[in-house]
Amino acid sequence: MSTLAAFSALAMVGVAAAVKWYMTRRWRLFCISPNELVLPKMCPMCLSTNVTEKIYEKSSERQTADYVIARRIEWWNIQVPHCSACKKKLDTDHAIGFITGAASIGAAGLLLPPTEFSLLLLCYILFGVPAYVAATTWRKGIVFGPSSSHQISARIRHPEYFQSLVAATHSVPQKKRVIAL
Repeated sequence: MSTLAAFSALAMVGVAAAVKWYMTRRWRLFCISPNELVLPKMCPMCLSTNVTEKIYEKSSERQTADYVIARRIEWWNIQVPHCSACKKKLDTDHAIGFITGAASIGAAGLLLPPTEFSLLLLCYILFGVPAYVAATTWRKGIVFGPSSSHQISARIRHPEYFQSLVAATHSVPQKKRVIAL
């Protein structure tokens, strides 16, 4: 694998982060302690109150320890209520993201062909990350971002869902607030 291909593949991770930021830059930002987060019984995509499905969303990963051989990475998993129609849309978006990501990997392999077979060929997977991120983000209503053990952040597309999230979070007494895991 050439050095250009390796650096280009690593740059795609940055491109994916930039694409996600660009797509959600005008959404409302909500930051709260994970133990106080209460999600409203409303679909964040279509704002329907007929929520029957739960979709696991993952916050951004954070490094919490660095050992000699390995690192410890942690994140939050949150069950977000959705209606069945929006869950189908998100499942379709994941399939489209996988297909476009695979096509991007194939195109990168044709444009920057590997010189030899090695484990570095796995870096070509990174060429598909921006397409996958774009396809799986463009219709979402809520995207979780950086988090820590004390705070979690989310970007909310619709102002109505944002208001419901604030109302749901503040309507529960502080001692009874629990994150949906």
